[in-house]
Formats: sequence, C-alpha cells, structure tokens
Amino acid sequence: MGRFDEPNMGLPILGTVLRELLFLCYIRLQMPQRKKWNPERMKAAIKDIRNREMGSYKTSRVFRLPQTTLERYVKERQKSSSETVKTKLGMKQVLRCEAENDLAEHCLLMERKFFGLTMADVMRLAYQRAVRNEIKNRFCKTDGKAGRKWLKNFLRRHPQISVRTPEGLSLSRAKGFTPESVAPFFFYLRTRNGHNST
Repeated sequence: MGRFDEPNMGLPILGTVLRELLFLCYIRLQMPQRKKWNPERMKAAIKDIRNREMGSYKTSRVFRLPQTTLERYVKERQKSSSETVKTKLGMKQVLRCEAENDLAEHCLLMERKFFGLTMADVMRLAYQRAVRNEIKNRFCKTDGKAGRKWLKNFLRRHPQISVRTPEGLSLSRAKGFTPESVAPFFFYLRTRNGHNST
C-alpha cells in the first residue's frame, strides 16, 4: 500500500497547504492601499507634531493616518507640509524635469532637421547627460546608456515624442520627393558643414 492509501495520511499535508493559502489571502485582504489618506488631514497632522501639540502616536489616531508615514513626513524638515504631502511614490527621476524637457526638445529639434533619433540614441544621450552633470544614476555603465524602463517612463512623461517604425515608400511619397521638399535638408546640411569647417 502507498503512503496516501492509508486513512488520513494525506490530510495533514493538504491541511497545511490550505492554511497557508488562507493566510496569504488574509494578508492580501488586510494590506492597506498606499497613499489613500486625506492630504489636508496629513498637512494638519504634520503641523501639530512640528508645533509639539501632540506626539506621532496620538496624532495618527486622532487624524486616522498611518503612524510610520506621518513620522517619515515629519522628519523631512526642509520641506513645508504641503510639499511633503505632494511627494510621489516609487523611485525618483534620474534627470530633473528641466533636463528631461531639454532632452525632449533636442529630440524634436533633430526630428525637424530630418535627423530622427533612435531609442538607443535617446538612451545614450540620457546617460551622457547624467554622467556629465555628475548625477547619481543606475544606468548601465558597460553599455553607456539608460535602460528601457527609463525610456518607457520618459516617453510617458513626454507624450509629444513618439516611437515610430519606418514604413516602405509609397507611390504618393515618392512623387512628393521633389527638390522643393528636399531643399531644406540640404540647406541645413550645407550650413552645418560650413559651421564645422570654421
């Protein structure tokens, strides 16, 4: 006879697995959602603790806020209470907003001048900017470029930039390829070469 053919031999194992599954479901249900508190109550609570009117435990109970979050926000003394409440969750941006806006403008400028950048070019430019400005980053040093996650978030923050796949040349586009439409490209190329030679 096998182990499980005997009466009640498989039940303890099955019972343990069920208990673990129920415990995991219970934990999932009990997990609080992040940043679901009222910002106005958080501001008032931070002010109360900073003015030493109440301690963090009592304030968290009175204002119905998570105590650890409240304590972490109170420790950020250089920020005002309204700035502290507006902080975003997750990892911080590597490049500042101004630097990313400059990079987005550069991408659009290169597109207007008929030198569209590839995704690898944009990731390389971001890495070079971070290294040049001595910004702490987690970019790949061996490849010398930012990662795909950074690029995805960059494109999400700048919807005016889009990634396009090249299409085959249709008959209408071939007919539209006239000297008048190509002239701006060669004009820019001549001025650029003239500028580099001096």
